[in-house]
Amino acid sequence: MRAIKEEIFGPVLTVQTFRDADEGFALAEHEDYGLATSVYTRDVTSAIKAARRMQAGTVWVNTWGRKPDFTAPFGGWKRSGFGQEAGKAGFEKYRRHKTIWFDLT
Repeated sequence: MRAIKEEIFGPVLTVQTFRDADEGFALAEHEDYGLATSVYTRDVTSAIKAARRMQAGTVWVNTWGRKPDFTAPFGGWKRSGFGQEAGKAGFEKYRRHKTIWFDLT
């Protein structure tokens, strides 16, 4: 599907089923793009492992959407952008950063 293969700015929601975590990561891992992704789970340890494994500039856990704190870096990996915007990371254009947002309620 085009919505899965391309970086589409939406809102767009794609839903795919998978049997285990490795298959889910294989589906989520895009060869060209890595702007942002979300992980939903009740297991905090699994959430941290997933957030570290995902190759994206932003990982939301149990939430979605950019927060009003513009001191946190924002930007993608791979062809989803060059460097980061906002915060100290905005000055470190050639480093790779990851922002992970949690909602523990």
